Amino acid sequence: MSPWYMLAVPIGAALGAGGALTNRVHTWDERLLWVLGGSLGAAPASYLYAALAGTGPLGGLAIYAATGILGVTLPPRLDARTRRDLWALSAVVKWLRSPLTTTFGVAAAIACRARGRPVDFQAGMIFVPAGKGASVLALGAVGWAQHGRFAGGCVARPLACHEAVHSRTVAAIGELGFYFTYVLVGAPWAVIQGADWNNLSRDGLGNPFEKTAHTFTGDPPVAVEARRRRLPA
Repeated sequence: MSPWYMLAVPIGAALGAGGALTNRVHTWDERLLWVLGGSLGAAPASYLYAALAGTGPLGGLAIYAATGILGVTLPPRLDARTRRDLWALSAVVKWLRSPLTTTFGVAAAIACRARGRPVDFQAGMIFVPAGKGASVLALGAVGWAQHGRFAGGCVARPLACHEAVHSRTVAAIGELGFYFTYVLVGAPWAVIQGADWNNLSRDGLGNPFEKTAHTFTGDPPVAVEARRRRLPA
């Protein structure tokens, strides 16, 4: 095993643990997935940064670690404010941690504005309209909101805060680590517990990555489950 790869795994795990702490994640299963996502995503993200920066794997790992420290420390504080300039700084940090998904989303947002369609900006995230329905998908620093969630040209504040949790997970562990772990670990976990792959059941069980996010949308069972499984600080 390459020495640099052996460095990537603990660095990713540390960023995941730090991100769970700064984002006030209280359930053991969600904390586990933050750490696991960081561990799994560190090496491929380092290769991505190396390719984008034209450097070697160690250089890519250094970029991953440095931007990860920013992602762990800044967005949780900035997203909680109501100043658009601070949200913009948060969004830039998230963009650094998700160059693929956020770049694609920003291009879509620019295209929407050029066509006169509304684009919302809250909690360090850009929200763009995404067809009929009532779902929202957070990809990096961009939320794709279907029309049922985009009333009056904006997304409801609690829902924006919900999606911002996912964007901050990306900021901490990177887009590759988060989405790989969400789909390959979190989704089967949810199905085994009797919930939809990307949601929670009425008992507060399901995809662990949804637990902290759902506390912003007022789901009492999630709070109950969080207290039941709370870990020592």
